[in-house]
Amino acid sequence: MPSTYGDFREKVKGLKVRNTIAVADQFKSLPSGGNVEAGEIPSLADLGINHTANMSQ
Repeated sequence: MPSTYGDFREKVKGLKVRNTIAVADQFKSLPSGGNVEAGEIPSLADLGINHTANMSQ
C-alpha cells in the first residue's frame, strides 16, 4: 500500500471499479418504531484502550 495519496492514486489509475451486488433479503433494517434507546457510548478506558500508551507509537 503506498504511503501517500498521490502514490496511491497513480497505482490505481486506470483500474475498473467492480459492479455493486444486490442487497440480500435476509438483511433487516433498523427498527422503525423509534423505541430503541441509544444508551451510553463507552470511553476508551471502558474498551480497555490505554490512550497515553497509544500516543507514543
